[in-house]
Amino acid sequence: MLNSLKKILFWAVAVLSLAVTSACVPDGTAARGPQGYSAAASTQPAGEFLLGSGDRVRINVFGADQISGEYQVDLSGGLAVPLAGTIPAIGITPKELGDRIAAKLREQHMMENAQVSIEVLATRPFYILGEVEKPGEYPFHAGLNIVSAVATAGGFRYRADQSYVLVRRSGHEEEIRVPFASAAPIFPGDIIRVPGRFF
Repeated sequence: MLNSLKKILFWAVAVLSLAVTSACVPDGTAARGPQGYSAAASTQPAGEFLLGSGDRVRINVFGADQISGEYQVDLSGGLAVPLAGTIPAIGITPKELGDRIAAKLREQHMMENAQVSIEVLATRPFYILGEVEKPGEYPFHAGLNIVSAVATAGGFRYRADQSYVLVRRSGHEEEIRVPFASAAPIFPGDIIRVPGRFF
């Protein structure tokens, strides 16, 4: 009876955390939650999305149709933009990318008052491995966190340790141990590993 009550309480907290996290994330951006659950688990400030290799964006330059269009961040982290050249895009926000393009156009005397906006069209997927029913690659969406990621993969297997998961952030080599009940945010390119229990 006591174990049943503990399980009900655990899932109630997890679902509540999921609802709060999803409500706080604007559409089209990746969640960057508070860093309280692990100082190393999120190296990204709250509320912003960082670009990475494979992300696709639409660049809109007011008055310059030859530049405006859809582009993809290449494997080296650059974005080849007509008249502006290759712009380093990895690890920066869409706004920062727009600022870099505008600065490059001014620097090359192409447009003195360049107005650039960036729209994110598609992001890298996330990956989930280990003791889940359907491990593999899944599309990223705004508001994604550990709880919803595990649910997307069909939930835990019987052997899963449901107290924590291991997360490797995109661009990092180390895995971070993150409590499952924290409903910590997941970002594009992250790799989640659900460990098994030792019987």
